[in-house]
Amino acid sequence: MRSLFAIAFCTAIVLLRAQTAPDQFRAEVAAQLPAFARWGAPVGNSIPVLDQGGKVIATLLTAPENRTGRTEGFKDVVNVAVLLGNDGRILAVLIGKNRETPRFLQRVRDGGLLRRWNGRTPAEAAAMTAPRPVTGATWSSEAIKAEVRDILAAHGDRAHQTGAPSRTFRNSREDKVIVIPPGTSQVTIEFKDGQPVVKTH
Repeated sequence: MRSLFAIAFCTAIVLLRAQTAPDQFRAEVAAQLPAFARWGAPVGNSIPVLDQGGKVIATLLTAPENRTGRTEGFKDVVNVAVLLGNDGRILAVLIGKNRETPRFLQRVRDGGLLRRWNGRTPAEAAAMTAPRPVTGATWSSEAIKAEVRDILAAHGDRAHQTGAPSRTFRNSREDKVIVIPPGTSQVTIEFKDGQPVVKTH
């Protein structure tokens, strides 16, 4: 019986650490953007946020996959995403799956840590002095700050490599929005199992 419990516990930890799917942020995105209806086709760690008509109203930046050495909160890692407005400025830092004690995360929210990046471009946010942790929730604060740093670094690397804002095209066949990485000279869009697969050249 103990071995089954240990296996289940370890499996839950692995799933938490691997979780970067956008659905864990759905409620917080909807609270920020009432027009939010669905996700667009992701490109890397950028996921278009769409309204009912398929218009891009924001972009969700998630952390890079397969990272090692993630900073832990009091109990484990804290999944975080950055919501980016169409003007290129941060709308919100969102908390996803985690095992932190709810009252400590509430201290983080009440202490204003999540708002410290709002209104800045990712480049401005990456260059700013790291916010001070919230008293009484230091470990959770440090885990969130590390996640934001990783997301902004990944976004900055991608923007630096491409050097231009993304272009968005509507795919009329299935009414999906596909974000084409900036700086791409040629794009091929194929469909596999009804899903668009973007190949850049």
